[in-house]
Amino acid sequence: MPPSATQQRQQAGRVSARGRAENARGAFDSNYLNIPQNVGLIKIESDTKPRKFDLLPYYVGQHNPYAPDAGMMHYELTYFVHSNIGPNEDKVLCPAKTRKQRCPICEEQQRMSRDRNIDKELVKALNVKERQLFNVMDLEEPNAGVQIWDISYHLFGKLLNKYITDSLNDPDDEYKQYFADPREGSSLKVSFAAKSFNGGNFYEAMTIDFRKRQTPYGKSIMEKVHNLENCLKILSYDELTRLFLQLDPDQPLPNTKGKTQVQGAGPVGGTPADDWDDNAAANTPAPTTGKRPAAAKAGGAKPAATPPAEEESWDDEPAAEEPAAKKPVAKKPAGKPATKPAAPPPTEEDSWDDEPAAEEAPAPKKPAGSPAGAGGNRAKQKAAPAPEPEPEEEGWDDADLDTADAEAAQAGDPPAGDDDGWED
Repeated sequence: MPPSATQQRQQAGRVSARGRAENARGAFDSNYLNIPQNVGLIKIESDTKPRKFDLLPYYVGQHNPYAPDAGMMHYELTYFVHSNIGPNEDKVLCPAKTRKQRCPICEEQQRMSRDRNIDKELVKALNVKERQLFNVMDLEEPNAGVQIWDISYHLFGKLLNKYITDSLNDPDDEYKQYFADPREGSSLKVSFAAKSFNGGNFYEAMTIDFRKRQTPYGKSIMEKVHNLENCLKILSYDELTRLFLQLDPDQPLPNTKGKTQVQGAGPVGGTPADDWDDNAAANTPAPTTGKRPAAAKAGGAKPAATPPAEEESWDDEPAAEEPAAKKPVAKKPAGKPATKPAAPPPTEEDSWDDEPAAEEAPAPKKPAGSPAGAGGNRAKQKAAPAPEPEPEEEGWDDADLDTADAEAAQAGDPPAGDDDGWED
């Protein structure tokens, strides 16, 4: 006997609810991060006891500002966000500070900073905030695998940098500089303290203890670390503009030249952690003069690209000055031509449109038979260097790492390093 219509609806409802729960499991929605599905996120939600971590390095690409070189290993990724953007007061990645691309929010902050009628607190609310990503093994939850930790630089990384800097002057603490090395690194025990700011609570690292690991990390774990650069979500210029100005998808993008659009700035206060890592002195842009750079001379290096946050100087071009009225020239006696007044020296604005000096006065031609002929000029041209190949994951096929796995298995230790010896 086939199921009744009521039974079919109930069965369909159960399937639908199960599908919804399965789709939501492990999902992470963010305007600035792309966290892989089913990857855990480290959360600091209490200061009752210290947390014990191992920070693991990854092979960096082209977008890690503090890594030595592409292809090298580094333990963190620094990036920058704007906070309280749009109707949901979201964080969004700042493409100007993170990837040296145009950012409409930085451009709007430039316009607002030159408007004397705009509250300076609104300008400050758009300052970028420095954050970091880490690959983390939680020593109290090793079965969770390699997790990702997203935290303000001022709540953890700043203190970590201080410990590393202090170790440079103490030979006994040299090992701290290599805490993230998978073979000879150290585990961290971090104590946090609850802080209150602007009506909310957050947790700041207060002390960090270093303890050399007893068991090194092997290839089986290091192949599971995440490429942190792939975890950043960079919205396009138009997407950021629509989110910042709270525009519907079918609304045309406005022409903001010379205008102020502040409705997307959100509240000035922000969340506690965002305000804590605010650095007004470093982030407040300096007013620009509005002058264009002088044209580069022929054969010289091109002028440096204008930083993304400074691009408003292209939009707010000063009005052209009206030419001064010419004074009447007194007539000279017949037979003597009037002396032509010398042309005034060109201003910076004139030099923008003038031809380069080297083109007005070309170099004299070399005599025939000169060794630097067409062939000589061609020989001077250097081929562009071939791009360096991306690092291969085979770098983890080291004998040391394989040996580390074998040693860990023989000793019966978990690959995350043992937790013995900590004094709680």
